[in-house]
Amino acid sequence: MKPSWMFWLLVALWAGAGGPACTCDGSKDSPVPPPPPCTLLISGTSIQYNGRVLPLPGPLGAWEQVLGPHSRKVEVADDVYVWDQLGLYSSALTSSTVLRSIAVQLTPPDPGPLEAPKYLPRSTFQGRLCVDGSEITPHSRIEDVNRNKRGQLFARGYLDHIYSYDIVSPTQVYVRIDLTDDEQPESFYMGFSNEAP
Repeated sequence: MKPSWMFWLLVALWAGAGGPACTCDGSKDSPVPPPPPCTLLISGTSIQYNGRVLPLPGPLGAWEQVLGPHSRKVEVADDVYVWDQLGLYSSALTSSTVLRSIAVQLTPPDPGPLEAPKYLPRSTFQGRLCVDGSEITPHSRIEDVNRNKRGQLFARGYLDHIYSYDIVSPTQVYVRIDLTDDEQPESFYMGFSNEAP
């Protein structure tokens, strides 16, 4: 028995509608590609940049093997090593090359009555910053960061635009986000106390 014209009409309509579950037009059923990997991945007190470990505290030479040579050194209360092109900087005790902190400049600093510190990078961080499972971008809200974060949450610090927490492992580590006047992340910081080995 030959298929009827009705059968062929239904086949043609079905094929014209895209066939079985074809969502090649980008509709909501299309698979969402996974986000790119985190450029700077922080889990507790461990740090990775593009999958390579940045020891903290750690020697400047180990950091330069991962990040490339630093752009400049600024001497303030501590020595600050700046990677201008990456939007990163780190500090060491004066006359030491053991780095004890990492700071990520997410947006240019808010203009204000005071001049921005000379150690701030000349460009902002352009990669993905992920802290304990939560991505932090210049457009994040602190509530969203905390909602997606594992472990300790950021809490308002001593100023309205600072959110922070401490980790004791085995010495004290201070973690903070500074917000802009629009309450979006301006910078991220993590540093060991000066008593750390």
